[in-house]
Amino acid sequence: MGTPGISQPIPSRPVEEIKAKFKSALEEARETERYELQSRMNKVKSESEKILEDAKENVDPNINDHGLKHAQRVVDKTEKVETSFNDVSLTNQQMGRFQDQREKFELQSAACMHDVGIAQGMKEEHAVQSRKIIDSRADLFPDVQERERISGLAVLHSKEGSRSLGSDNISELERKGMLSKKEALQASILRIADALDVGKSRVERNTQGEPAHKVIDRIQGTQNEKAKSYLTHWRGHQGIINAETYNDNGRLGIRMKLDPESLRSHGSSVAFVVNDALSDVHSTIVGSNYTVDFKCADKTLAREWYRSNQGVFGEETRGIRVEFTQAYD
Repeated sequence: MGTPGISQPIPSRPVEEIKAKFKSALEEARETERYELQSRMNKVKSESEKILEDAKENVDPNINDHGLKHAQRVVDKTEKVETSFNDVSLTNQQMGRFQDQREKFELQSAACMHDVGIAQGMKEEHAVQSRKIIDSRADLFPDVQERERISGLAVLHSKEGSRSLGSDNISELERKGMLSKKEALQASILRIADALDVGKSRVERNTQGEPAHKVIDRIQGTQNEKAKSYLTHWRGHQGIINAETYNDNGRLGIRMKLDPESLRSHGSSVAFVVNDALSDVHSTIVGSNYTVDFKCADKTLAREWYRSNQGVFGEETRGIRVEFTQAYD
């Protein structure tokens, strides 16, 4: 035994052993958090599906898919857009770091529920309605601040929704102090992910599950001018095989693979839908600082299509780098 009243030296541990134990404890905590958030995400998806399924009969059957499959595609595209933002340093420029697990959960929850407001039957105001529905779901998001962050992202997924904050442009809302840098980044990822669900899969069926040819036949047979205006969307989406982000040598790129037959038969409709998607990109923190690559099995046709539809393409294409590449598959 030591001398009474005199502290005994604490046995020293190797530094590497302490580091290893700390690392193990940290990884265990992260894994616990990952499991908790995944469990919560599963519940969010389940409830989102229920809301959309229960309300699908209230959705205008003449509009493109705003249902379960669209929501899942946007969740998947959100992850891919975030990865592209990370790869080209947009995330680091905006936030100085990558998103943590809880921030990713909030973004994906907003992606999953961004269209639940369509249940109210008002396409133009559905983002605001989505915010209200999310704000009412304390069972899914018990923490008030977390719930407000998620509902805030959902309302920003569309330009119509963000106008409720004073501008349809996310960068402008950030400059005015209405959004933090993190909120602007997350809202931009979500808006671009939603905009890039622009391909044929968006119009394989409507929200009620009717196949495209039946919807188009019904619209063509109606005297309703508003319904007929939706034909442009159906024809336009059919001309885009898929759309995705990529890393263009350190610059954000958006690649749209185009269907040559649709360019020949409904080229102006395809241009309208493409321009609509690029308009959404333009209204984010990305602005015009990106490349758009039109990929087509007939590259010459794609060039001519783009040139002949300059009247459709507007401010959204000014300043961006436009490229055309050959598709071989």
